[in-house]
Amino acid sequence: MITASVTAIAFLAALDDAERIVRLIEVQESRYRNVAAKHDSLFEFNNELPFPNDFPRQQQTSVWQVRLDEKFRTCVSASHTASDGQKTKWSSITTFDGEVSRIRLNDGETQVQYHRVDNGFSIQPHSLLFRSIRQWPLSTFMRQRNPRDAPPRIEYRGTETVDGLTCHVVAVNAFRRNIGKLDRIHVLWLAEDRNFLPVQVKIYAPDVSLTVPVGEGHVTPREFSPGLWYPHVSQYTHYDANAIAAKQPPEWRSKETWRISGVAFTHDLPAEMVRWIP
Repeated sequence: MITASVTAIAFLAALDDAERIVRLIEVQESRYRNVAAKHDSLFEFNNELPFPNDFPRQQQTSVWQVRLDEKFRTCVSASHTASDGQKTKWSSITTFDGEVSRIRLNDGETQVQYHRVDNGFSIQPHSLLFRSIRQWPLSTFMRQRNPRDAPPRIEYRGTETVDGLTCHVVAVNAFRRNIGKLDRIHVLWLAEDRNFLPVQVKIYAPDVSLTVPVGEGHVTPREFSPGLWYPHVSQYTHYDANAIAAKQPPEWRSKETWRISGVAFTHDLPAEMVRWIP
């Protein structure tokens, strides 16, 4: 196993080869494959800004997840309160047996897909701050978000200290599909001594501003197992792009808080813990 401290120079020094950075992330992501985790999430929305009536103002979610190598089972239980005060509860189970995905919805209906389908509430430690890719490995996003998109351009910006942690600063320049136009700039602060977890992220929309982020997040890592850190508390704030474009003080549009309440790491998860058919 290559350790993070050794790979810091080996992978990040040769910055002309972006694949080295992606492989560094892959090395760390591979250490989280066999894990059972549970988390709660809270979504808050600014009452002063317009939202659809049926969109949840607040949402609390509990997720029980087991991964056995590439196979997984994700159980979701959620409740949310809409802007009109109506409360709703729902649940779902998503499984993948290596070939087929099965999704059982709240009403008992089961959908079958003959490819991998990740539940949007599943936990990928290195991606937890990214609402649009949270269910996918960060390394997948850094390579190519979608086969129809142009591959992102990776830019290394040196090291900085965040909360006393030495971080490697990496910008992922993502391009809009088909037309090759720069769509988003994701700036990540990867903590070297925390399994290269992003402990801070800022997202810029070039059409809005290159200096004021449209979203930013912060992670408080916790060592749940010797040598393995997890994003214990993740907080992300999304700002109103219209206000930023008008050069007005940024106004928050939504806030998300994810709190990991339990993590179990093991390489000996019994197969019966993961029931492939919901």
